[in-house]
Amino acid sequence: MEVVGRRWNGRLVQAIGAGCQSFSDIRRHVEGLSDAVLARRLRELEGDGLVARHVLDERPPAVRYTLTESGVALLPVLEALTEWGDLLLETSGPTPAKTAGREPTRPLR
Repeated sequence: MEVVGRRWNGRLVQAIGAGCQSFSDIRRHVEGLSDAVLARRLRELEGDGLVARHVLDERPPAVRYTLTESGVALLPVLEALTEWGDLLLETSGPTPAKTAGREPTRPLR
């Protein structure tokens, strides 16, 4: 649960699951985090066994990220959490305390 609870991790897994494989693709789809945070979170997800990092033998070197079997298995769970959050917002409506300075999380589609 700690892995999913870390800020940005769910959105990063969703982005990679949606086909974003390069660092720049992931950065474009998950707005609002710095390059340093993105790099740190990708390393953490790799260490947690959810993301695989592939260094391609090219010049300049290219890196691609893919989901592991565990990462793919997490996608339906993240989708269910997203749907639950959207339903909660629809039924109770956003309040200043719930949305203080942040945008609601939406899945990548």
